[in-house]
Amino acid sequence: MNTMIVMTHKRLALHLIMLGVVVLMSVGYAQRVEDQRVEAYDTSQIGINFQYSFEELQESLDEMFSGVIYVDESFENNSNDNILAEVRKDGAMRVYSADDYSKLYVTIPLDIEVVYKFDEAIRGKILWWRPKIQLKEHKELKFKVLLKFELNPLLDNALKLRARTKVSFDWITYPYVSFYYIFRFRVQDQVGGKLQSTLDKNVIKRIDEYISERVDVRKFILNFQRKNLNRPILLDEETLLWAVANRSRAKVSQLTFDEKNIYANIYFTFRLDLFWDEDGARQFSLATAEVKNFAPSLTAKQNSNNFTISTPVRLGAAALQGIIAKRIVRNPVLIQEGKNTIRVREIYLKFQDNSMVFDAYLETVTGNNPFEMVATVTATPMYLNPTASIELINVDYNLESDSFFLSLWSSANKKRLKQTIIENVRLPVSQLASDVKKMTEKALSKLSFYSIGDLDVNLNKVTIENVFMEENYIIVLVDFKGTITVSLKDLF
Repeated sequence: MNTMIVMTHKRLALHLIMLGVVVLMSVGYAQRVEDQRVEAYDTSQIGINFQYSFEELQESLDEMFSGVIYVDESFENNSNDNILAEVRKDGAMRVYSADDYSKLYVTIPLDIEVVYKFDEAIRGKILWWRPKIQLKEHKELKFKVLLKFELNPLLDNALKLRARTKVSFDWITYPYVSFYYIFRFRVQDQVGGKLQSTLDKNVIKRIDEYISERVDVRKFILNFQRKNLNRPILLDEETLLWAVANRSRAKVSQLTFDEKNIYANIYFTFRLDLFWDEDGARQFSLATAEVKNFAPSLTAKQNSNNFTISTPVRLGAAALQGIIAKRIVRNPVLIQEGKNTIRVREIYLKFQDNSMVFDAYLETVTGNNPFEMVATVTATPMYLNPTASIELINVDYNLESDSFFLSLWSSANKKRLKQTIIENVRLPVSQLASDVKKMTEKALSKLSFYSIGDLDVNLNKVTIENVFMEENYIIVLVDFKGTITVSLKDLF
């Protein structure tokens, strides 16, 4: 009968302690990017709260177990237990926590039919007489028990899950044997003792060994890292948003319970790179170095779903061109110069010699002498705290046109046009933060936690900490603050 219990408990254990595994899915030992300018910006941290309701666990277990769940067809099975058995599930299972929320209980009502090979004496009861009767024969017994698993899960310092299981049962109906077709005796002591002995000696040990071997969280992390975290991940095809996590360190909470749910938390630090660029994946792979592993450490209690992600957002030329075009090209009027209204028709941007170079194609749309011209601006973007905006410094400006009428402009007019272009390129940090927040929320809305649960992410605040240029990228250092909760369901 211990085989039946081991089978039942294996599946149950997978449901219960899967939580201890999936909480580490986002933690890995990823590759290191050699980028000295953002090396110090390695303070990303996140707390993810996972919860799994007892109701969903009960429904899942009830679907898994129905009808006959175990058959023992040999007296010699299970170390010659002298039992043939057929076990049926006899009602709904129940999952609940202890009054102090320190333990988890699962009860399973079972209807058991046994052919017991007696080779022992039993104590009968006839009125006041309790005769000792020696039985050496097979007896068919039918009884019902409520099997009760008590789990005391503990994640040790090696990230092994220790179930520390206890198994007991209560009689629902008792087993009886008939003697000479006249007398009928209860034999719960013999059958119950055999059942409890099997549970204590074999089942508990096998369950604990199975769970400890099965739930090797550290091994799981390494496997997950090799399959998922050694390459950039495209989060959103429309915005070309890429992400990669580097050098993660994890702290995992113990499982906790309340009257309705199972909870676990993961708290980890890492470096997260987000970038928008068509060639981002290729360029990133060229910049990566060796894999660097870190062993996770354990914290006894961690119960926070808050996160602060401090990350460099890498804006390539295409992305930055789109941002500037959104602000300037869509602006119908750039400057009113006398009778001429000037607007920007197109903008083309590139990076060259650690500078940002863009050509703004301008046109006059009113006035007596309309013409076209090209303003070429070479500059370095810089975050300026006094103005709380991203502005251009070291500006080199050139204005050209095939039209004769440009030569008629005064130097003051040309200077005013230059200043107007620079002011239009100026980007308030609050506006950039708002744009980044919207793009991030759009990407997050399409994510789910590996299709095993509902991911609830609230992005509360986005702050721009710094902006600088690094090779062919504009690096924007961003702080994201918010909360993450994962409601697990349908684990299997």
